[in-house]
Amino acid sequence: MRKIASRNCWKCQRKISGQGKTGLCKRCVKRVDVKELMKKVEKCGKCGKVISGYGKSEFCRVCSHIGQDSTSQRKKMKELWKNREFQRRMKIAFNVRPNASEILLNDVLQRILPGEYEYVGDFKIFFGGKNPDFLCRSKETIIEFFGDFWHSKYVTNRSKEENERQRIEHMKKYGFRTLVVWTGELKDTVVLENKILRFHNG
Repeated sequence: MRKIASRNCWKCQRKISGQGKTGLCKRCVKRVDVKELMKKVEKCGKCGKVISGYGKSEFCRVCSHIGQDSTSQRKKMKELWKNREFQRRMKIAFNVRPNASEILLNDVLQRILPGEYEYVGDFKIFFGGKNPDFLCRSKETIIEFFGDFWHSKYVTNRSKEENERQRIEHMKKYGFRTLVVWTGELKDTVVLENKILRFHNG
């Protein structure tokens, strides 16, 4: 049975369910002044959803989960991913495997460039804290697969072009040319194959 997180009512300090939006127990919510209550009820700074005003974050759980609540937290995580011991532990913990889209992209790569690109997106190798998806050692090229949601402006606060540029410039520091492939490009494999071949032979 799933446990419901408990918190204290901010008026009487009784234990209450963490699922409420007011932060009050049933008894206090009937007695409190409406104006006082509205001071405690706020909206998520990202999506506008009503959230409890006594939390540590100004964002709802969803927006906080995708990393929108703290720039300093993102910087801290970037530094952690540069640590080899942290990388090793995360590899064991996540047991990362290619998703369906990465498998499809790998099929395309092996069909047009057999044996050239190796899937390393399972935390096999890192460059400055970044784990590439596909690596060709002989050509010193990288192909990154970007999901339309997780690399969108909603999640990263950067445009698609900016996300691409940052990754390309990052890998360039380590001597690699980089091509970014987006989820939507998998729909037309003929166009995608031509794009990959031009990049690989460029």
